[in-house]
Amino acid sequence: MLKRITFVLLVWAQWTMAIPPDSLNLKEIWKVLSVQNLTLQQQRAAIEAASATLNQARTNLWPTIQVGGSYQYISDIPRLSFALPLPGVQFPEIEAGAHNQFDFRLQISQPLFTGFKLTNAVAIETQRVAAQRIQAMRVRQQLLYQSGHLYLAYHLARLQQRTLQTSWKRLQASLIRSRSLFKHQQATAFDTLRLANQQLRLRNQMAQIQRQQEQILVQLQALLNYSTLPVLSSPDTTEPMLLVPEKVYWQQALANRPELQSLKIQKQIAHLTQRIAQAEYFPQVYAFASFHYGNPGANFFERRWNFYTVAGVQMQFDLWNWGRTHYRIQEARARWHSISLKEAKIIQDVRTEIHSLYLEMQQVRANQRYLQHLVEQERLRFQLVQNGFQAGVATSLDLQEAESALTAAQLQRYQNQIAWLRLKLQMALATGTIGQNLEESHVQ
Repeated sequence: MLKRITFVLLVWAQWTMAIPPDSLNLKEIWKVLSVQNLTLQQQRAAIEAASATLNQARTNLWPTIQVGGSYQYISDIPRLSFALPLPGVQFPEIEAGAHNQFDFRLQISQPLFTGFKLTNAVAIETQRVAAQRIQAMRVRQQLLYQSGHLYLAYHLARLQQRTLQTSWKRLQASLIRSRSLFKHQQATAFDTLRLANQQLRLRNQMAQIQRQQEQILVQLQALLNYSTLPVLSSPDTTEPMLLVPEKVYWQQALANRPELQSLKIQKQIAHLTQRIAQAEYFPQVYAFASFHYGNPGANFFERRWNFYTVAGVQMQFDLWNWGRTHYRIQEARARWHSISLKEAKIIQDVRTEIHSLYLEMQQVRANQRYLQHLVEQERLRFQLVQNGFQAGVATSLDLQEAESALTAAQLQRYQNQIAWLRLKLQMALATGTIGQNLEESHVQ
């Protein structure tokens, strides 16, 4: 009953996740991706395959039971004759066997001692299942970062589009004013043409950004395995830019980075492989027993069906194999040493990556204060120039420069805000904590 309820809940979860909601934020995108993405489904299938291999290795620890049968025909069998010196008495020859021989058997075999080869083989498969899970986690984190990067790129394009639309409206108002002044011979045709050309350039930029948004949506739709992508809600670009000490990020990376966890498992597998190779220095002992029912059976002189049992212990030991065991041990040790060096290199690279990201985040946080003041000053400058243009004091060139400076400052501020969110995503990926707790996602 419990299995049926669990199955129904899983089907219901898959069905509900397959129905797109009205809108998606980054946390919801990650939840959908964790269920719908085809690459992650392949990783789950690989984990199931590794688990099946582990169960298969465990069966080698238990007795094996085999059932078999055989039939053979012998055309010529030996005969026994008795030569006794009795006059007038002749003893018949006795056939030592039978032409038709049948045998049905039930055989049981059990390893008694293998130098811990079988238990170490089970331990290796257990580590491989863990390695496959870590690989799935690594792929998932990469996909979470990729989807987060697309999500932020889409909203940066949306902010740029809105900024350019606002700029276009400001130019439209100035163009209307310039045409009015031109009709009253208070402005030249060149002034009107300059503003119209600026509007045309903005329209072309907005068309390019629109195409970029469509391409981003196509890529995100493929990641989520959705036929129709819902509307994407906007991230919070006004959140405070807070940083914890760099040491905290480094400690998180050491504890959560999938690559480091994978290397630890690979070292353990190399160590277990060495122990399996060392098991060849010990004898391999197996016990077996078989129950037979055959004609003829153990007694070839009686042509009748009978039961008989065979039991024993088998031992195998390699006295000389031309150093094969030594070379296998040497190979396992060399692999362990190579993995240790690779681990040290990755730790060094992770430390460098975190330090570089931390410096970038500090720079972006410092730029945000500057850009905020710059936008306020450029907005004030544009208002002053616009008032002067309407009063006939400022030229259209002054107005165009002020408007372009204001638009550029707003775009830089939005780019800096999205850059901060991207760096947070990248830092979460570098520390291995991305998507670790979707209830408290790194980008709301």
